[in-house]
Amino acid sequence: MDPVELSKLRSLGEVIGKLGATPAVADVPAPVPAAAGIDLSGVVLEIVADKTGYPVDMLEPCMELEADLGIDSIKRVEILSAVRRAVPDLPEVDPVELSKLRSLGEVIGKLGAAGAVVEAPAPVAIPAPAPVAPTVDLSGVVLSIVADKTGYPVDMLEPCMELEADLGIDSIKRVEILSAVRRAVPDLPEVDPVELSKLRSLGEVISQLGTVNEPAPEAPVQDALGRRAVRVVPATAPGFALAGLHNGRIVVTDDGGGIAAHVVARLGTHGISAQVCTTVPADAHGVIFLGGLAEVASVDAALAVQKEAFGVARTVAEHRTEHGGVFVTVQDTGGDFGSRGS
Repeated sequence: MDPVELSKLRSLGEVIGKLGATPAVADVPAPVPAAAGIDLSGVVLEIVADKTGYPVDMLEPCMELEADLGIDSIKRVEILSAVRRAVPDLPEVDPVELSKLRSLGEVIGKLGAAGAVVEAPAPVAIPAPAPVAPTVDLSGVVLSIVADKTGYPVDMLEPCMELEADLGIDSIKRVEILSAVRRAVPDLPEVDPVELSKLRSLGEVISQLGTVNEPAPEAPVQDALGRRAVRVVPATAPGFALAGLHNGRIVVTDDGGGIAAHVVARLGTHGISAQVCTTVPADAHGVIFLGGLAEVASVDAALAVQKEAFGVARTVAEHRTEHGGVFVTVQDTGGDFGSRGS
């Protein structure tokens, strides 16, 4: 199936339906350009997110590799190697040239036009329908694979969920899911992209799945969106100290308002040695991050605090993996999760 057409699908129902009773197709025997159907920008951002710990949606092309993301020369080589594994046909890149690049946008531009997607030749239908074996629960197969790729439990997946908006499935992930389905159901026929793009709901999909053993029922419209009410439940503080505070070097980040010094003093009364710092050392056993107490005057300032928290967490991540430790964030937004409406 053409990955570009696959990227147009928006719901699980549309995917399941199109993978059902559709005529087989065969690709035109013409050479496919390098990195066909690959969103190079998306590949780079996914790999950078994996290597740095930053969520993909926080990454911006203007972010500097070392200053904003902590990517040194060794990490750059690791990222380039991972990109080459994901896109084998990528041209060779001179490591010296790579070391001169300063931002994510420059890296993506160097590796090839950012966001460019090369379309593969259009498939041609052949008159030989090959329906899925009647014993295959195609709906179950697709839901199981989507659950595995996204981390959502199968019983949480709803037919009305949109792939990208609700499940975070981008065009690359869609190709992975389709490939996994085809490995699980080798006799699955090819899909007509035009017909697939017309399906909008799970009900439309189920009507075409004549060979699915146990088709899922249509979800009532009124139950499509689950809603839950948040309520406050009184609870007594357990009185136990947080594990890890007595086992090594503890640092408290400077909040800029003098609270850090008071935290260090109070910890001292409990026999916990801590110190205020502006730069968190990589070997810190425990970190109490007070950035959430700083005064912020804009959304950008609030986002900067979040990025700083991620940066501190990344700094001590390796030490925590090998030796354990504790990481605490503190903020002054009330602690009631907005239950008082303010």
